Amino acid sequence: MYVAVGQLTIDRLPDGRRRAGGTVLFGGLAADLRGQDAHIVTAAAPDVEALLPDLPNLTIARADTPTTTEFVNRGTDRERVQELRDWAGMVPVGQVQPRTTVLHLGPVARELDPGWIAEAPAETVVVLTPQGLVREWPHATGGPVTHRLLDPAWSTAIDRPVVVILGAGELAWVGELGERAVAAGGALIVTDGHRPITVRTRGSAVEVTPRVVDLADDTGAGDVFAAAVGLALAEGLAPRDAVAEAALAVGDLLPRIQALLPTA
Repeated sequence: MYVAVGQLTIDRLPDGRRRAGGTVLFGGLAADLRGQDAHIVTAAAPDVEALLPDLPNLTIARADTPTTTEFVNRGTDRERVQELRDWAGMVPVGQVQPRTTVLHLGPVARELDPGWIAEAPAETVVVLTPQGLVREWPHATGGPVTHRLLDPAWSTAIDRPVVVILGAGELAWVGELGERAVAAGGALIVTDGHRPITVRTRGSAVEVTPRVVDLADDTGAGDVFAAAVGLALAEGLAPRDAVAEAALAVGDLLPRIQALLPTA
């Protein structure tokens, strides 16, 4: 089972329509489309449910909150500009099911505590996409999203293999996180658009050149990639091979996922 933890979001599109989003949603749908049981652990208001697709292999445990985290996104990839309008709060640390093969910690707005790492069963592949842990915004009023340094407690909490996946633009903000992951027997995977993907493990550093895919909307591409990496690692692939397979999968999975998401 693939389990994703983080906030479901409402994403405001350029034409004003709303669509559900969040790392956990794109990751969960990617796992479902690959034939895996998928489970999302989240915190959101009931309003998000009308925007969610109904799939038989995807289940959601939602802590009820007064609001759902809402983003306004403009642009793509490194040129994306974001505004955060509402924040749903923290996703409480909870027990992870024993049959979890992949635990994907996918925060979007600092809603996870490092204690989640310790909840994973010993044989579970733990994937951490920390982009949401280094985001900052005006908490009282909402507003533009900028960057802040990662809470060092996250690096300290890595005492087991963890696969850290992030974009090159976030690398300067995560401190020792990647080094700690590699030293603990995990991996650091750094994407950079269409440029080669760097894969670092203990004693090894390689590059994987992704196939160039022309996507009309690349929202969620990194989330789908991270989920696919975790699933491939759980199947026994080496990190380099898992990254190569995941990079190929994005072009197939992302348009199918976006077609499943209703707008309102």
